[in-house]
Amino acid sequence: MYIEARPVAPSAWARWRTLSCFDVRTTLLAAALLPLMHVCIRMEGAVRVIAWLRRDSRHRGSPAGAAVVHRVAWAVARASNRGLHAGNCLSRSLTLIWLLGRHDVVAELRLGARLEEQRFEAHAWVVWEGMVLNDSPSVGLRFTRLG
Repeated sequence: MYIEARPVAPSAWARWRTLSCFDVRTTLLAAALLPLMHVCIRMEGAVRVIAWLRRDSRHRGSPAGAAVVHRVAWAVARASNRGLHAGNCLSRSLTLIWLLGRHDVVAELRLGARLEEQRFEAHAWVVWEGMVLNDSPSVGLRFTRLG
């Protein structure tokens, strides 16, 4: 009797070991920042945290390229999906903005709202050079941008 061998998907640990040092470090930092950002938003309010992030951004050299921007965005998504605290859209977006700022990348926080089935919904996402980094490209069509 012949049994066909099916390919085995690599485990999460095997995939983790294939990441570069930059990706591992950024993912771990994002995993630590997500719950911290959530607590800061709850204690201080989103407006104060956003103002702090704007003040904290300091220029240290030339900004990183597109590859680094996408790797940082993936690290935040990876930390949100696999970490201890997934965070909400605002804490994920602010974490991404802060991490990008460490690489001199200026990204824009976008806030939007909509009325869906008599229910008010708000959402946050990050845009860099016209490209949505942490949501679908059509997010701007689903939510009316605030401010």
